[in-house]
Amino acid sequence: MKKKTLFIILAVLAVILAAVFAVKAVERAKQRRIAEARFNVAGDIVRVEYKDLMSGAVAVTDRQEDIKVLLECIELARLNYRTADHQLAAMADSPSITYKYADGSRKQYDYIVKPNEKYPQPFKAFCEIPYIAGQLAAKDD
Repeated sequence: MKKKTLFIILAVLAVILAAVFAVKAVERAKQRRIAEARFNVAGDIVRVEYKDLMSGAVAVTDRQEDIKVLLECIELARLNYRTADHQLAAMADSPSITYKYADGSRKQYDYIVKPNEKYPQPFKAFCEIPYIAGQLAAKDD
């Protein structure tokens, strides 16, 4: 009888422990999905407002070629986020980007760029576009 009781107690504890691990795994997956949402921008984007969080400089564009470059940079930012050491402080080129869609809706996301050897400056190509660089430099004047 004692072996049977001990077995039942251990089985119940194993089920409880498995349930706790399952709940934690679901919570981590949900948090990852929320964190990844900012990288999943798609649709008919007609205007972008890029704001550098450190300097406050702002660049606005509705030029599709600029938006295309920015979307490529967003993919690099995703890779930066996935491979970075999140214990390190954010880098200076961490922007807040507002997307305006053809239907009039807007989405705004902050992108925190971390030091990363593989993907060091994901937004560099966008910021170096002369039209964008001119707007970002105007803040300093």
